[in-house]
Amino acid sequence: MKTYYLFSLFFVFFSISLAQEKSTKYVFFDSNSSEICKIPESQQGRYHGTTSIKRYIKTMKKDETIDFYICNELFSLNKKTNIDTCSTDYLKTIKLSKIEDLIIRVNKENPLYPDQVFEKIYIIEQINDSTLLKYNVKWQYYIE
Repeated sequence: MKTYYLFSLFFVFFSISLAQEKSTKYVFFDSNSSEICKIPESQQGRYHGTTSIKRYIKTMKKDETIDFYICNELFSLNKKTNIDTCSTDYLKTIKLSKIEDLIIRVNKENPLYPDQVFEKIYIIEQINDSTLLKYNVKWQYYIE
């Protein structure tokens, strides 16, 4: 009977820890920024020796896909997916993550499938003083 309780406790602890690991992340995107992002030496081979790049790049494709590049990391959104419009007050209710911290975690846990590391990732883009757009994106692995 003692083994049963020990096993149950282990199972509950393991389930809770897994649920916490795959959390929802929010990343800010500023398409008007001219900020430069430094590519760490460990990532430069993946991007053919690039040492710095524009921090935020947004592209729209003919197949209705929007691609967001943050520090050369690709986040894709199919335009058929809902895009939420929020007030800037929404920023008070969420915690924004730094892309550098997310990259470190992805490289540690699953660099080939970054979309499997976090439950959901949202790109938050401010379009004016009072309005934000919230995109539910998929983090894509790619080699430039």
